[in-house]
Amino acid sequence: EVRIGELSAEDVDQLVVVRGSVVEVIPFSSGVKLTLDDGSGAITLLLWQDVYEALPESAALGVGAEIEVQGEVSEYEGELEVIPELAEDVRVLSAAPPPEVVAVGALTAADVGRVVTLRGTLGEPEAFSSGVRFPLDDGTGSIILLLWDNVYDDIPETGRLVSGAQVEVTGRVEEYRGDLEIVPEADGVRIVDGE
Repeated sequence: EVRIGELSAEDVDQLVVVRGSVVEVIPFSSGVKLTLDDGSGAITLLLWQDVYEALPESAALGVGAEIEVQGEVSEYEGELEVIPELAEDVRVLSAAPPPEVVAVGALTAADVGRVVTLRGTLGEPEAFSSGVRFPLDDGTGSIILLLWDNVYDDIPETGRLVSGAQVEVTGRVEEYRGDLEIVPEADGVRIVDGE
């Protein structure tokens, strides 16, 4: 086990164990990047989609979770990363607190990076090269719900994701071309029709 602040480029290709708090969660097209901070420094944990999906507690990996990870040190664009090979290499020591439900209209650019839960009605879907976008409206405002292909394909009830469906979405607030978006993982999308 090593302190994150002690890792350097000399550790690339070494197997290490790090532990700390998740301070950021960034879904991307091939998996999820977590920023782990142990007080001595912060490092990116790169969870490829197959590893992330195999985690029994992926929902517990939000901001505020305490985790321990064994992985190989790698370097990408000058930044060090730890990449676990298997889901068993990631241990959740304490789960993330549940994100608060917020009103879409209350979100601003200052919320970019924050994980929130939104409830609302889906508008017409729009497919794009890497996924699907839906307008999500809760009566206080509208935001783009961005579902990457790998996320969309893993949602159990994708057939029910249609215009007019009531959903609850937990994801990260992002900004693209001046518009706010919410970007969840598959387990962060729940259809709540009839509840």
